[in-house]
Amino acid sequence: MALDRTVGPPAASPVVGPTGAYRRWLLLVVMLAQVCVVLAASLPDAVPVPPAAEPRIDPDDVLWAARAHLLALGALLLPAGRLADHVGPRRMFTVGLIGLAGASLVVGTVGGRGPLFAGRALQGGFGALVLTAGPALLLAARPERAERDRALGLYAGVTAAGGGLAVLVTGALGDDNRRALPVAQAVLLGVLALAVVRLFARHPEPARAQIPGFDLPGALTATAGVGCVLYGCLRIESPGGSGTTWLVPAVGGVLLVVFARRQALAGTALLPPRIPLNRDRGAALLGLAVGGTATLGTVRFVAVYLHSGGPGLTAAQVGPRLLPLVLPLLLTAPLAAGPLLRRFGAKTLVPLALGLCCVGFVPLYGLDQDSAYPTNVVPALLLIGFGAGLAVGPCLSVAVNGVRAVGAGMGAAIGACVPGAVIGVSVPARATVDAFRLTGARDWGANPMKPSTAVVGARLAPVYEWTGVLLALAAVATAVLFSPRSRAVAPTNDA
Repeated sequence: MALDRTVGPPAASPVVGPTGAYRRWLLLVVMLAQVCVVLAASLPDAVPVPPAAEPRIDPDDVLWAARAHLLALGALLLPAGRLADHVGPRRMFTVGLIGLAGASLVVGTVGGRGPLFAGRALQGGFGALVLTAGPALLLAARPERAERDRALGLYAGVTAAGGGLAVLVTGALGDDNRRALPVAQAVLLGVLALAVVRLFARHPEPARAQIPGFDLPGALTATAGVGCVLYGCLRIESPGGSGTTWLVPAVGGVLLVVFARRQALAGTALLPPRIPLNRDRGAALLGLAVGGTATLGTVRFVAVYLHSGGPGLTAAQVGPRLLPLVLPLLLTAPLAAGPLLRRFGAKTLVPLALGLCCVGFVPLYGLDQDSAYPTNVVPALLLIGFGAGLAVGPCLSVAVNGVRAVGAGMGAAIGACVPGAVIGVSVPARATVDAFRLTGARDWGANPMKPSTAVVGARLAPVYEWTGVLLALAAVATAVLFSPRSRAVAPTNDA
């Protein structure tokens, strides 16, 4: 059996390390690019904002165009990460920025159904390159463990907070968000692309270990498998989903089993088996998936409650009221990935953090039309925000540290967080059809399925119950799976 030996101790440091100015500018560029990707991927259908008046485009097309972005992003994360390892993260990051800028410009300026779907899918594909190559660049520029952990923690926090940030931004933009946001992203991404070209020209690329080979059949199998699973879950969640829709994710599951078998036999595996099969990394991937589920579920259904439940807020008013979730996430993830992880270890920190998230869902379970936002919603958002930040930061650090194929490791980690969250929120859809149909509505005023405010809380309660149980099980699982040495760089016997 030939295994791709891409997991082990970090390669020798380059003779001349990157300067402090290069590190700071690179961190700024990568984070801004990441914000563009997560905003585009998280355009909310929980708080519907009607698209710009365009009779040729049906509201259903707008919804599924947004999901086309998510499908392409989730399905291409693993191949994009491995491509960054093989070709080089600088090249792939630059290509990703340029392609993402062009796709965003198409979405924001070209009318018609076809360009809308094509542009959104291209946004997802190039966004996968940005999300995987960007962290590889950050880690290559930061040989010190403390700096690496802080950068990874910040990266994890922005990724997990993407849904809340998207609600905030799109609500502020109002009815024209489908046009204004992509155009603004295209302009920013074009500036970032010019900045990185100049930055890379002035700073020679650090020495890096060559990652040979690219498993094209494995990439096609993984893309098709993840794409089928995501499409099936999104279809189940939509109004009109039927029992036969389960066949699509079932086919995707079979393809992923075939992919896993191929990775165990391929000489140049797309995802080296020793990355996910390592005990600590496997627990970290589980924590990322469940942490993403907690944040996405909170954003979606708290936004539904605030919009159509007791408060009856407009889309522009909902976004600022999610800040008690977003801000703790962004503040705690870098801290948890650095000093807290080294002090307490993931075996202690992550289960406690997931337990904190679980407690945060308890007050949400009792929301009704008489609940007050300051006393009933804010405490829940704070608990979930702090808990998710304390979980996803250490999990991303553990999942990537010690992995020489950083792009593949990031593809697996972000692939656990983003598609895992979609699956974790969508699968219970069939058990609570009315609650999930709420999230698919675009026009509340003309929606015949819009319930009275008195029943919104009751219909969403099973969603909170499901997520709380999932968090509790994940807390127990991570407490068992993480090893006592999980505070350190991955064991050297993985080499």
